[in-house]
Amino acid sequence: MLLLFLLAFCVAALGAFGIPRPLSRRCDDLLSRDVTSYVNGFFIVLVFLKHSKDYVPVECLSGFDNLYLATVDRIGQMIVTTFLMYSGYGAMESICSKERYAERMPTSRILPFVLDVAIALVPYAVFCAARGQAPTLDYVLLALVGRKSLGNSNWYIFAILCMWAITWVAFKVAKKPWQGLGLVVAGTLAYVLVLWMDNPVEGTRWYNTIFCYPAGMALSLLLRRFGAPSLRRCICGIAVCAVVFVVAYFSWEPYILMYNARSIAFALAVTLAVMNVRYLSVPFVWAGKNLFYLYIYHRLALMLLRPLAQFGTLVYFGASVLLLLGWCLIAPKVHIAARRLLFG
Repeated sequence: MLLLFLLAFCVAALGAFGIPRPLSRRCDDLLSRDVTSYVNGFFIVLVFLKHSKDYVPVECLSGFDNLYLATVDRIGQMIVTTFLMYSGYGAMESICSKERYAERMPTSRILPFVLDVAIALVPYAVFCAARGQAPTLDYVLLALVGRKSLGNSNWYIFAILCMWAITWVAFKVAKKPWQGLGLVVAGTLAYVLVLWMDNPVEGTRWYNTIFCYPAGMALSLLLRRFGAPSLRRCICGIAVCAVVFVVAYFSWEPYILMYNARSIAFALAVTLAVMNVRYLSVPFVWAGKNLFYLYIYHRLALMLLRPLAQFGTLVYFGASVLLLLGWCLIAPKVHIAARRLLFG
């Protein structure tokens, strides 16, 4: 695991300096889709490595693997914060630049996403049935919106669907972007309250990073109003984020507030850092643009090749990555064809 992480880090870091040139892309646009994809592409690798521990017997883990896992466990949910922040950022950018975008969210974003989840759940359901654990209809319906899992990662599915639904409702009422943002924040508070009342002890992953989404929307509006920050302001901003992160990290109560505070600080610090990057690593840009497929299918690859874990984590993860990449080259064609068939 540690070797794969170091490889991913080196590729991402060198790519930011245009090394090697064939695998790098020049980018001068502030927080363009390529930039946000580059960041998300790196973090989806960390998600893959973090989740892979669920499928490897403890006795198969090396000392380096345990070192990596101890580190990533301390990072926790931070590795998904940019997913939420850039989703909120992208939503606000589209609302401000595309006519009637918010009104069309149910048919342009929400329902197509549920369709994508439905398609992705088919191989998971087949795998479960093959093991004699065929899911019931009500269980499958809950899995479609992320409240249950067929072996796939699911909490983010539910969270982002709720955020999009809240955004749609908010901007049907609001007349101005800042008013809409205020309503999204109120809706996010209601989301947290409902889930906390449902299960106040466990399941905090459903909401402990959720405010990164409205933070991303606020970032969009601030950049539109004040423009790109200078390098000096970015460095000052990163320093402020570091202070907030440390304070929130060591202040455990109130837990939900502190975890969301450090989540926003972490995602914003990463964002300020990449604002001054002029080259992007092409493999991570691709991974970020295929984030859904890598996120939804990575556990399937790990489940199918789990017997290889006995030969060592390097063999197991290497084979799983190859299977996942091959799958994710084919899967988008199926998903796109289905979306065109149903939504035009």
